[in-house]
Amino acid sequence: LEPELASLKDLFSTTSDDLSETKAQLEANMSSLDATKVELSAVSAKAEQASTELSKVSSEYATAQHDLAALHSERDALSGKLADAGAKIEKLEAKAEAARTELAVAKAQLLERAETISKACEERDTARAELTKTVAERELARGQVEELRQRCTDKDTQLSDQKSSLNAQLSE
Repeated sequence: LEPELASLKDLFSTTSDDLSETKAQLEANMSSLDATKVELSAVSAKAEQASTELSKVSSEYATAQHDLAALHSERDALSGKLADAGAKIEKLEAKAEAARTELAVAKAQLLERAETISKACEERDTARAELTKTVAERELARGQVEELRQRCTDKDTQLSDQKSSLNAQLSE
């Protein structure tokens, strides 16, 4: 029985030592657990802060997405307006080209009319010069006719006087 008792004592002593070791290890683990809890609390605070930041960033991202969608809508509307303006510009350019063509035709017609008027003015001036010459010739001819009439009248008077004088001589 003594050997069993000695064996039990050894077992108790070993178990007691193991228990002391386990207790010391448990205390070390508890201390480590407390430090881990502190670290976990700090990490949780950082995670909470990161979550708040993520929430802000997410909100900003959603706002940016909304703004981007609004900008896309504006761009699409402006693209439509730009296309409409381009079509209007093309129509206006076509009208302007037609107006330029009409203007060129009208200008050619005006130049032709100006040339016709210029020729007519030259012909008028020539006709006026000829008319002035003819009027001068007519006036000269009138003067000559008047001179001839006067000479005829003078000759008639002279002949009449000679006739009267001859009649008087013949009557004597």
